Amino acid sequence: MIYIAIGGAGIKLLNQLILTGEVKHGLFAVDTDAQALMKSLSPKRIQIGEKETRGLGTGGDANIGRNAAENAREKLAAAFENERDVYILAGLNGGTGLGATPVLCSLAKEENRHTTLFAVVNGSVPTKQEKSILEKWRTLVDEMQIWHEDEKNGFALMGG
Repeated sequence: MIYIAIGGAGIKLLNQLILTGEVKHGLFAVDTDAQALMKSLSPKRIQIGEKETRGLGTGGDANIGRNAAENAREKLAAAFENERDVYILAGLNGGTGLGATPVLCSLAKEENRHTTLFAVVNGSVPTKQEKSILEKWRTLVDEMQIWHEDEKNGFALMGG
């Protein structure tokens, strides 16, 4: 079992799961932003898009996030090469999470991994745009859980 957090929201959710003791092993953080990646509590970090972003992140551009992930397919696939179950944690609003998540989900599917996506939405109710993204992402994975960030309690599970 492996947990791969993509982008800022995914990394924040993984950090919470680590701090609460819910996950302990098989932890990876993936980001285009080198400074944001250093905020991860994950022992394994993968920077993608070094050429595209020079380590500064995508500036919210999902196309840059997608290109960064496409160019790092081998590096990303190596993270789960010996794992049967892949848990991907990602937000729907940042460029890295929004762009790289479909690439990583497709890669896991190509490798015949059982994939669960922890999708992080901004508010307590997904927006129309977020619902559209969730519908697309749901086709890329075996299971999906929807999370939202609660200002008082951190992240909370909404459902799937």
